Amino acid sequence: MLPPVEQSEGADASNAATVTPSFNCSNAKTSGEVAVCNDYRLAILDRRMAAQFGSAMSEADAKQRGLLTRTRDSFLIYRDRCTSNDCIAETYRGRMREIRDIMLGRWTPQH
Repeated sequence: MLPPVEQSEGADASNAATVTPSFNCSNAKTSGEVAVCNDYRLAILDRRMAAQFGSAMSEADAKQRGLLTRTRDSFLIYRDRCTSNDCIAETYRGRMREIRDIMLGRWTPQH
């Protein structure tokens, strides 16, 4: 079970039905996409990560843009291998840390 969403994350149970991820759920195909579409807490994390990614891409130099793009693919593969919403949530949190680290120049590849 996911911990309660903090108020700063933008939603509570009363407006959960209006929270949608950054992508169109009618096109959701992978297990990760479906899970995000079915859990407003995951949708909030998806929106936060997508906004952070967009900002990072607009501010990034060529090397950082390359890293952001390459690591995005790994994130999506890992997210879609998760078998629980907790795993998906932690994968999003890890991706947000990764984006931050790439932009700060302190990212190192994980083995």
